[in-house]
Amino acid sequence: MKQEHSIEISRVQDQEELKGLADALRRSLWFPRLEDDDWTVREGVERLRIARLDGEVVGGLSCHLMGQWFGGRSVPMGAIRAVGIRPDARMYGVAHTMLTSNLTELREAGIPLASLYPATQRLYRSVGYGSAGTMVWYRQPISELHPTTRTELRVRGLSGSMEMLREVLEPLYRARAERTNGHLERSDWMWDRCFLKPGGKQPRDVYVVDRDGKAEGYVICDHERIPDQFRGRLEIRDWQATTPEAMRQLWCFVADHRSHMEFVRWHGPRAEPMLAMLDQHQWEIDVSLTWMTRIVDVVEALRKRGYSPALSTQVSLRVEDPCLPWNRGCWRLVVENGLANVTETTPDSKTATLQVQGLSSLYTGYLSPYSLEQMGLLQGPSDTLAELALLFAGGEPWMPDMF
Repeated sequence: MKQEHSIEISRVQDQEELKGLADALRRSLWFPRLEDDDWTVREGVERLRIARLDGEVVGGLSCHLMGQWFGGRSVPMGAIRAVGIRPDARMYGVAHTMLTSNLTELREAGIPLASLYPATQRLYRSVGYGSAGTMVWYRQPISELHPTTRTELRVRGLSGSMEMLREVLEPLYRARAERTNGHLERSDWMWDRCFLKPGGKQPRDVYVVDRDGKAEGYVICDHERIPDQFRGRLEIRDWQATTPEAMRQLWCFVADHRSHMEFVRWHGPRAEPMLAMLDQHQWEIDVSLTWMTRIVDVVEALRKRGYSPALSTQVSLRVEDPCLPWNRGCWRLVVENGLANVTETTPDSKTATLQVQGLSSLYTGYLSPYSLEQMGLLQGPSDTLAELALLFAGGEPWMPDMF
C-alpha cells in the first residue's frame, strides 16, 4: 500500500523553524550555516516560506516583491529565489506543492507575475513557468582593447551612502529599464545587491560618466585578483550609457585597466550594443542563463502590461492552466493606445489556444507565436498568430540582475 504523506507550507514562526530551513537550504543549495553567516537578516524572514513533510521542515523558498518591465510598463512581480528541498525529501511532491502555494499567495496579494532563475526547468514547467529571457555574461581581454577616440566626458569615482548613489544612478538605469522587456523595477533589496559584494558587507566601486556635471552613464564594478596570478579581472556588476560618447568613454575606462587586469566580464543582451563599439571580435560568451516567468493571473497580467500605441486590435485567447483554475477560460484582449482591456468571452473560429507555459513565453517576448506553435504550446489560425506577433513584439527580454 502506498504511504500517504502530509505536506504543509507556511511562514516561518520561530527560530527553530528558521534553523530547519537554513539546514535544508545548506543541504540542497550552497547556503552557509547560520552561525557562519546569518543570511536571513539580508533576506528578510517575512519573505521566507517553509515546507514541512510529515511535520519536519525539509525546504522552503524566498519571494521578493518588485516590478518587471514589459511593453514600457512595470508589472508587479514576485521574484522567487532560494528554492530548495532537502535531498532525502524529494520525490514526494513537496516542491510542486510549495510552488503552487506560492502562486496562490501571490494572486491573493494582487501580484500577476512570478519570475525566477531555474536550477532545473522540468520542475518549473510542471507548474506553468515558461522560458522568458536571458542573462548573458561576456568576457573580453582588456589587452585587446585599443580605444582611439577619447571623448570630453569624464569618468569619476562616486562615493557616499547607498541612498545618494541610488539617487544618481537610478534615473539612468530606469531610462534603459522602461525600454527593455524583462528589466526589474529594482527594490531596495535589489539595489543593495548592486552596491554590495556577496555577503552584504563590502561595497563595490561606483563610477559615473558625466559631461559638465550631468551624468550620462555609470559603472558598478569589482577588481578581483585571479588566483595564483599577479593579475586580476574587472567584474562589472552593472553599467549603463545613455549616449554614444558615454559608451565610448566606458570602454576607455575599461582599457585603462590593461596594465594589471587580464579581462573584463559583464552581462548584457544577446544583441549587445556595447560590442558594436569595439574594433575587433575578441569577446566571448562566458555564461548564458535563461530565466523563467509564470503568469499568475492572466487577466491582470495582460491588463498591466504595455503595448505599442500604434496598435489597435483585439484577439481571443483560450488559456489552459492545469494548476491555477482562475486562469482557465477564453479571454478577449482588446488593445488601444498602448493599454489593454480583458474580458471573458466564448471561443470562435479565430480563437487561439495556449498552454499557460506558452503564454508566459509569449508575454515577455521571448518566443514568437510561430515558435510556440511549433512546440505544440499554441494552436490557432494564421491571422490570429500574426496579430499576436504584433501585440507582443518588442526588444529581446533580458535583465542584468540575478536573484
